[in-house]
Amino acid sequence: MAKSLNLDLRKKLNMKMKRIFILFSILVLTFPKILSQPTWVPTTPSVGTIRPLSIDVNYGINMVGTVYIVVVNYNNGFVQAPALIKAQAIAPTLPGIVFTAVLPVVTANTILQVTANVINANTYHTIFLVAANGAGTLQATVVRLNATTLPCPKINILTGFTQPVVCINKGTVATFLTVLADPNPDNNGIYKGTQWTLDWGDGNTATYTSVADNDLPPLALRTHTYSTITACNYVFSNGVRNPCGETRAVQYVAVVHGRDIPSDGDGVLLIVDNASGSTTINVCAGTQTTVTLRDNSTWDCQNPVLPGGLTAVPNTDPRNIEWLYGRDPVGAITNTITGNVAIAGLGNAPQASGRLFPIAA
Repeated sequence: MAKSLNLDLRKKLNMKMKRIFILFSILVLTFPKILSQPTWVPTTPSVGTIRPLSIDVNYGINMVGTVYIVVVNYNNGFVQAPALIKAQAIAPTLPGIVFTAVLPVVTANTILQVTANVINANTYHTIFLVAANGAGTLQATVVRLNATTLPCPKINILTGFTQPVVCINKGTVATFLTVLADPNPDNNGIYKGTQWTLDWGDGNTATYTSVADNDLPPLALRTHTYSTITACNYVFSNGVRNPCGETRAVQYVAVVHGRDIPSDGDGVLLIVDNASGSTTINVCAGTQTTVTLRDNSTWDCQNPVLPGGLTAVPNTDPRNIEWLYGRDPVGAITNTITGNVAIAGLGNAPQASGRLFPIAA
């Protein structure tokens, strides 16, 4: 009986020792891998596509870990300590750093890519990379790459200005039109961060910053209703500046015309005695009086002036003139003379002339 128990205990002890040995073997096999530094996937690190404000960087390591990247906007040929690059990638403090990245690698032996968005076109950049394994062990050597960003592209957009209605009493709505001449931002120059200014010339202005490449100001911001009568011509100005310094400016003329009344602009309707220039004519009842009237009205917007050699647009819209005798402008009879009044051979005034179509001098 005792022998049997000892045998069972020995078997159990042997099984535990095997388990411990197997576990120890696994740890022995894994420990060197945990402590080992990662190595780069062949052909990486390397520089991919270079643009005016971005650089593609290819990377990859042979195990799960982390890649740290620091980009500076000058030629830095000094040997960098791995710990410094890691620290600056996490919390940059040194001058000249324009891009950093801390990139977890969860797929080993794979070529990955990150786009380094920088701020300087046509500039030499130095790129530093160092990798760490899953336990945080850094490579002993920092990799140094270089790339010169392309020159900043000219701002290449098509613009226009439309204003279907010019009469202020009917709603003078103007729209600034913008169209990309090329959908590639490296050709049209409209990058994220491009600044727009819109000055409508009547004291109203607006600004906009592109939130992405190819982002144009929204239509609502590019539409404006002119409602002031301080001038009949306004200069609309648009300025554009992209993040790498290229600019573009354009101007258009907005036209605001009114009826020949003070509430619409600088026009006024005025009828005077041709002899005296007076707006009041006194006549005696029972006495034949000959009166010659003169249209002394001032037409709206006849001599607009614009700066910069821009062509002004006067108000040459057609006018219709109709004389009303003894009536107010809405047709109500206001003649207070008893009996018939003969005007220009026409009896039983009030009378109305036919419509005249004068032409601006």
